[in-house]
Amino acid sequence: MKKIIKFGAVWCAGCTSLDSLAIDGLKFAESIDVDSNPEYLKKYDIKKLPTVIILENDIEVERIIGKKDIVTYFS
Repeated sequence: MKKIIKFGAVWCAGCTSLDSLAIDGLKFAESIDVDSNPEYLKKYDIKKLPTVIILENDIEVERIIGKKDIVTYFS
């Protein structure tokens, strides 16, 4: 099962603009604010924001760094 997680922060304009992204009913499974949850920075080795990680069966299959076109996240 595919799971899409977005890592961002309130102060990050590129991150907040991703909050409303959805295509064909697909949405981010989780949206994690790294300021409120700093443990995720280390757990997922987050270096830049926004970062989107796509997991398949809980294994990372893709990492997207920076704001991209909507199709990139849900293809």
